[in-house]
Amino acid sequence: MVLLMKKILGIIVLGLLWSNVVVAKPIYLNCRHTELYSHKLWMHEYFSLDFANKKYTWESKALVKHEDDISNGEELHKETIELPFMDEDSQYLTFGVTFFNNGKRHYDIFKLNKENFDLSREDNLFAGMESSMTYTCNQIDELPSYSWSFRKFWNDLGLFK
Repeated sequence: MVLLMKKILGIIVLGLLWSNVVVAKPIYLNCRHTELYSHKLWMHEYFSLDFANKKYTWESKALVKHEDDISNGEELHKETIELPFMDEDSQYLTFGVTFFNNGKRHYDIFKLNKENFDLSREDNLFAGMESSMTYTCNQIDELPSYSWSFRKFWNDLGLFK
């Protein structure tokens, strides 16, 4: 019996040594609003999604000169905001926040299509007005880092001379 236990333990230890345990890394999404933000500018928002730990964060937003060229953008806001897990089914993942302030319910809810990374957002954070937005998202290797030169950015667009 003891010999059998040692063999089983040996098999388990060797199996763990030979197995390549992969720790899942978060994926980063570049999500572009589906509507043009303003003259020649697209609004992009960036998310980090850690599916293994159910940790979803909003990382930053930027104005980008070309629809999908995130290397040519100007960061508007950078802050890591955790968006708690809310619900999940076979097609959609829902995360976001709801809270009450002065007896009124406020929310900022994101719904991600897990097959094509399309994202929808519903919120009422601006003066309590309800709004909804849609994004087209694609996976990126890392979050972009932008400079903070708004004047140069607007000059490059030809809006200020």
